[in-house]
Amino acid sequence: MSVDDMADDLLRLADSLVAAASPGEQVEVVLSRATSTTVKVYGQEVESLTSADSSGAGIRVVRDGRLGFAALRVTGSLGAGRHVDRGP
Repeated sequence: MSVDDMADDLLRLADSLVAAASPGEQVEVVLSRATSTTVKVYGQEVESLTSADSSGAGIRVVRDGRLGFAALRVTGSLGAGRHVDRGP
């Protein structure tokens, strides 16, 4: 999955979370994406090279004066709709 695909998936996730809000709810979505690269060198030669991407989302909902928060770590294809679950 390319970086652009990950960004597009995260934006679709945010859109779906906001769209799932009920009338009268206040919704805030925070997205995060990070890339980490590690290179191990011994004797002036590269022994290993590791690269990792991580993505996530946090959602805060205020309804009837009560605050709810959820966070999720995203791996692979998001399938954003399955992350939304209505509480009581």
